[in-house]
Amino acid sequence: GVWISLLHDNHVFSQHLGNNECSEPCLIYSAGSKINAIELNSSKIVTVVSNLQQAAALDVHVNEKTIYWSDINLRVITRLNMSSGKMEDLITEDLGTVYGLAVEWESHVMYWSDYSYGRIEVAFLDGSQRKLLFKEGINRPRGIALHPKKG
Repeated sequence: GVWISLLHDNHVFSQHLGNNECSEPCLIYSAGSKINAIELNSSKIVTVVSNLQQAAALDVHVNEKTIYWSDINLRVITRLNMSSGKMEDLITEDLGTVYGLAVEWESHVMYWSDYSYGRIEVAFLDGSQRKLLFKEGINRPRGIALHPKKG
């Protein structure tokens, strides 16, 4: 499967990726061992991150120019700041198969659905203050979406 997130804003966003560049609007998607971007105006494909195990769920914090994703083989949630190039693992312990990930930019938190352990969790965008939200009555959750303005 392919998980996608659209970078959209009223200002032009250009990300330099070596000699490659993706000018907004770009569609960011996970493709197994890599994360790609497609420039919607030209259909140009740029590899954003490569040499991953199995990237699955992803979301983008547009204002911070940061991509968040889960790797279901390594069982981690990672982020990449596209401006600085800094990549860091955020959630590395007690994580199953994360097929759903949603960044909530208003409160600076991320939510994820853990298919293996049947739960939904939340943490700050730096991975701190992790909290279990739901486990009872949750059966193999996959996707997750949210409305930042309404909670």
